[in-house]
Amino acid sequence: MTTPHDAGTWPLARVLRIVGHREAGRILESLGVSERAAAVLRPSVLHRVVHVGPLPNESARALRREMTRLGGEAALPDPAWEAGGTTDLLLSGTLRQYDDLLRSLSVASPELRRIGVEIELVLERDSTPARTIETARGPIVLDRTLVMGVLNVTPDSFSDGGLYLEPKDALHHAEQMEADGADVIDIGAVSSRPGAEDVPEKEETDRLRPVLEQLAERASVPLCIDTTRASVARFAVDHGVAIVNDISALTKDPAMADVVVETGAACVLMHMRGTPATMNQQTDYGDLVSEVNRYLAERAAWATARGIQDNRLLVDPGIGFAKTADQSMVVLQRLGELRSLGLPVVVGTSRKSFIGRALGREVGDRLAGTLATLAWAVFQGARVVRVHDVGPAVDAVRMADAMLAAAE
Repeated sequence: MTTPHDAGTWPLARVLRIVGHREAGRILESLGVSERAAAVLRPSVLHRVVHVGPLPNESARALRREMTRLGGEAALPDPAWEAGGTTDLLLSGTLRQYDDLLRSLSVASPELRRIGVEIELVLERDSTPARTIETARGPIVLDRTLVMGVLNVTPDSFSDGGLYLEPKDALHHAEQMEADGADVIDIGAVSSRPGAEDVPEKEETDRLRPVLEQLAERASVPLCIDTTRASVARFAVDHGVAIVNDISALTKDPAMADVVVETGAACVLMHMRGTPATMNQQTDYGDLVSEVNRYLAERAAWATARGIQDNRLLVDPGIGFAKTADQSMVVLQRLGELRSLGLPVVVGTSRKSFIGRALGREVGDRLAGTLATLAWAVFQGARVVRVHDVGPAVDAVRMADAMLAAAE
């Protein structure tokens, strides 16, 4: 078979990967399509796949009929054709077809109208990320990907345990991270590495006190506290911290939500099973990404019901927490699905074991692998990356930001 290249010509066709309205408009303009025609065509060249469910089988079948009638596609499992029961389905179509579907559902049965509202919401969230985070120290504008530098004042963290246990070393490292371009400094006094045991509350506070008492006055960037204890979070916010990073997603300490509400802190909700000491034995999932997504949605809903405003919430899929190396790769690969929650996504991949397994590198030699994961995370919609090596990470995410801006 002769290929166009063999015949001495360049290929006459190519596959375009168009993500946003601006990119679609730019491509249409480059072809010479009029502005008026481009406005009509843009939704027709943008494609989305939407997971919906679980729904009653009858509603799922009705949704499938309507989507296919409009020229889109819908995938249903065989049990969905049975009477009773519930099912999930996948819708696939252009934004134009989704617009038509939503108009049709808006005048359908109450159940289908409810489904239509949900579909419209996730499509809007996917295309319109959050622009600011409200914190205990004022708003943080998300006009770029934020780099959160890790400051572990612990003796046993997986990659830098003991390096910054002394207050003077911790303060020097924080100042260096800020000089290197950190947008936020995340301080933790208890290790959450796999297998780590908890420490007494007083010991956690005693490790933090000499650092926070000085750092809050010196730092010009917002501070974050990595803790699952309400009393420690309150102490930290009283000493200048703006954000609470709770790896238990407000489940370990019943009082944590009240502290977040009362102090006005922002809060990171992370997915994890068990505790750092037990999480490696809790890695069995049915549908990993769906379960992570559902858990974070449920915790965010619980938090807002307790009075935490949604513009103070961020979500973290918990790379490496109750996940094998392969599972961490899957979550990272499908990170963009978390955009449907409508909350800023935080990602922490820095130096983690899944990178070591993929590259055959020890903890201290995983920088290049980490930077690759950061660029991927930004393209998938991460708004905050949590890192140990701030300077190189800033360059990586600023480059990814620049590439995305060029596409827009």
